[in-house]
Amino acid sequence: MKILAASIPEYFPTIILYLKMILSDVFVLADNLQYSKHSLVNRTKINTAEGKQWLTVPVLSSKKGIRKINEVSILPESNWKRKHELALKTYYKFSPFFEHYMHRYESIFNSTWSSLLNLDIAVIEMIKKQLKINKKLFSISKLSIQNTGTKRIIELAKTFNCSKYLIFDSEVSFVNQKSLENAGIELVIKKLNIKEYRQQFKPFTSDLSIIDLLFNIGNESLEYLLTCSE
Repeated sequence: MKILAASIPEYFPTIILYLKMILSDVFVLADNLQYSKHSLVNRTKINTAEGKQWLTVPVLSSKKGIRKINEVSILPESNWKRKHELALKTYYKFSPFFEHYMHRYESIFNSTWSSLLNLDIAVIEMIKKQLKINKKLFSISKLSIQNTGTKRIIELAKTFNCSKYLIFDSEVSFVNQKSLENAGIELVIKKLNIKEYRQQFKPFTSDLSIIDLLFNIGNESLEYLLTCSE
């Protein structure tokens, strides 16, 4: 009775991505979906004294228009890495676990990136290790998956021999539950319940990058995550 879950790749992801990872047996990155500049694929939110702030990785525009996430390139000769590193150091320097994690993130900012997907995967893997989540990541683009939409989910479930597919209640409209049931796959719907934790700035903000959680509560983060769904 294995559980499948999936998410688009995210830049310094939200709590939701790691919740799905924790609650599933098989976790897949949907890296060949259509890229949208309004998604979290190339941006994240942090907490500041002035409120939430976006950190965005600039990407090259595409002459052909529609492109997949794994086809997106980062804009060269941009100072986004310096800006993002400075923002973290400015707003989190007094966080309890700043020193413990910041030097690890500096390795991301000190590296050269051309592929947005490679950047996202490197960040996701790094934070996965920090949370001590021992789970392999799979990418749809590296699998022989031909279908789209709910048919894609069914094909993925069969590929990994999963009988359940996990989503959060905000995603219900994107899945055809009847089709899943007809294919013998149970839809597991979780409700997100992000509880307040200590942050540097008030009021409490729930939809931030998971690094806000790590900087503020450190090695308690995994235990906290386990309380965030019902």
